[in-house]
Amino acid sequence: DYTIHISFFPHITIPFFLIFISSVFGLFYVDRSFSMKFAALFEMFKCWLILIYAANNIKDDRTIIYLVVAVLLLTGMFQGYLGIGQYIKKAPLGLKILGEKTSLTGVQAGISRVGGTIGHANKYALFLGTLLQINLACFFVRSTKKYYLFIISTFTPMAIALFLSYSRSGWFAFLIGGAINGSWCMAKRTGKKIVSVLLVFGFFIAFAGIVFIASESVRNRILLDDKGAGEVRKPLAQVALNVIKLNQFLGIGLNNYTSCYPKYDNTSYWVSIEFPEIVHNEFLLIAAELGIPAFLFFCYIMMYLLVTLWRISLF
Repeated sequence: DYTIHISFFPHITIPFFLIFISSVFGLFYVDRSFSMKFAALFEMFKCWLILIYAANNIKDDRTIIYLVVAVLLLTGMFQGYLGIGQYIKKAPLGLKILGEKTSLTGVQAGISRVGGTIGHANKYALFLGTLLQINLACFFVRSTKKYYLFIISTFTPMAIALFLSYSRSGWFAFLIGGAINGSWCMAKRTGKKIVSVLLVFGFFIAFAGIVFIASESVRNRILLDDKGAGEVRKPLAQVALNVIKLNQFLGIGLNNYTSCYPKYDNTSYWVSIEFPEIVHNEFLLIAAELGIPAFLFFCYIMMYLLVTLWRISLF
C-alpha cells in the first residue's frame, strides 16, 4: 500500500547503511565463496529489516507491544527450560540442528556450562540477561493476577538458567542492570527516587551475598583458578588490536575473524594455538572485522539508542 507512511529512523538507518556498504567492500578481497559472503551480509541486513518492521508496527499500540513482550518472554522461557534440561542431563539434549553445542564444557572441575540452543554459555547469558531485564520491568506494571503469574512463570526458568550458565559477566551484568532497572521502575511507580534506589540496590546486594555464601559452585567460579580462561582475555585482545592496526579502514571482513586471525598473533602466549577462539570483546571484534569507521558508526547508533531510552524514561 503506497499510501502507508513508513518511518526509517535516519539516526539508525543512515549509519547502519554506511556500515553495510563498508562491509560489502570489506568482503571484496576475502577468500570465501559468494554464498558465504551473501549469507553474512544477509544476516546483517535482516537486523535492519526486523527493526524497521517492528518499529513501524508496535508504536502507539499497547496491545501489540504487550504481544511482542509476551513472545520475547516465552522465547526466553523456552531457552531457560532447555538450559535446565541440559543441566539435569549433564549433556546436550540432541538439538544440534537448532544450534545446540555437542558438549557442555567448563574449565573448572565439576561445572557444566549450559547454553540452550544459543551455543556458547556467555552468549546464552547475554540473551537471557537481556530478556530478564524486560521481565523485571514487567513486575512494576499494574495488572491482574494472571498477568503476574505469567511474568513469574517466565522469569523463574530464565533466572535459574542464567545461574547455570556460570557466566561471571552474565551474573554481574544481571545484578548491576537489575539494580538500576528495578530502582528506576520502582521510582516511576512510587515517585520516591531515593527510597527506591536504597531498597532495590539493597535487595540485589543482599541477594548476591546470600547466593555467594550459600552456593559453593558460585564461590568456586568466582574465586578459584579458571585454568587461564580469564588471563587469556588480554592476549586475545592484543591479537584483535593487531588486526585493527593493520586493517583500519575496512577490517578483515565480516565473519572472517576466526579464519585469519592466527597470522596476527605475535603474543608470547601463542593464544591462537593454545586458545583458538575469537576475541571475547565484541567491540574489538566489530572494529577488527569491519574497520574503525564502521565501528564509530556502530557506536553512534548505540549512543543514540541510549539517549532515546533516557528520554523515554523521563515521560
